[in-house]
Amino acid sequence: MLSEREKDVVKETVPVLQDKGVEITSNFYARMFKQHPELKNMFNQTNQQRGLQSTALAQSVLAAAVNIDHLEAILPVVKEIAYKHCALQVPPAGYDIVGENLIAAIKDVVGLEDDHEIIKTWKKAYQEIADIFISVEKDIYTEMLWDGFQPFKVETIEQVSSDIKAFTVSSNEYDLSQFVPGQYITVDVGSEKMPYRAKRHYSIVKGDQNHLTFAVKRDVTTEHEGEVSTILHDEYQEGDNINLTAPVGPFHVVEKSNKQLFLGSGIGVTPLVSMFNEVVNDNGEARFIQVTNDTNDAPFSSLLTSIANKNAQATYDLHDKNTNGYIGSEQLKQWIDDDTEIYVCGGKSFIQSMIKSLKELNVDESKIHYETFIPKLSVAV
Repeated sequence: MLSEREKDVVKETVPVLQDKGVEITSNFYARMFKQHPELKNMFNQTNQQRGLQSTALAQSVLAAAVNIDHLEAILPVVKEIAYKHCALQVPPAGYDIVGENLIAAIKDVVGLEDDHEIIKTWKKAYQEIADIFISVEKDIYTEMLWDGFQPFKVETIEQVSSDIKAFTVSSNEYDLSQFVPGQYITVDVGSEKMPYRAKRHYSIVKGDQNHLTFAVKRDVTTEHEGEVSTILHDEYQEGDNINLTAPVGPFHVVEKSNKQLFLGSGIGVTPLVSMFNEVVNDNGEARFIQVTNDTNDAPFSSLLTSIANKNAQATYDLHDKNTNGYIGSEQLKQWIDDDTEIYVCGGKSFIQSMIKSLKELNVDESKIHYETFIPKLSVAV
């Protein structure tokens, strides 16, 4: 346990973490990957290059420092990250490597020696924080449907839009219907294109006892090319085996008796499809708004239509923003009341825009639930 003096020392470092946090975490990742290149397969290298991972880690370290008196306050952040760690099969021993390199990065950036009070205190504080993560992850591991990465047969691959493919895998060994709508699986792939195997998370669109379907957007821009998404799109074929960890994740339907509003754009509709289906199957009141640039290229539009048709209280709208403009607070307010649960998923700007409009309507933040496909703490909302 940290003493009161040690807690004060940690809190005194908050201004430094606010000013130099990203510099420290960038230094940390560079140092760790140099010493442990085998860990590159645990991290999305595109997010590394764009600085998103460094920003997210800086925010989580800062949150821990600010809340060092009552670390239970950061449990929501811890759980969000812990699910990712379990999906990637991060072992408890991994925290020793992280701690060693994070402390070294703080020393390097701030210019402190090993015997300085701040460094000695942060070593102790880091271990307390790591113990919380390890404890939370132990509980998550016990709830997962299977251990580690297991092989699944790719039964079908469907092109659901110009840049998105749906992969359906099958197995007779596990009851795949036990996944919670909103969760994701994690793939582990190798290719001659990469010097290491790589792991990525993909949201589950639907599933039954013997099948799971997840969707992958081919992530290619003028600035970068997604390592794993291009391999899955270009190299995997029906009949191949692919390694997956069990479904995990904190995103799920809450308060099913309340009205439910789903707001999705692009690949962001993927976790929302199964959540919408869950509410409709339970005869709940639900509306799904899919925002698109092209109504002829909207992924899972026909599936969403068929789901909505199962229940008279369900509505599905395909919103063409080129024709009808962006959705703002004026439109949103017609779909919500004080008890409506709202789920948002899509690109960073879409999420920020939707949440900004909801806040303008004074929607209770506890009613706003969102999922990102980049480190969540790198998205300011």
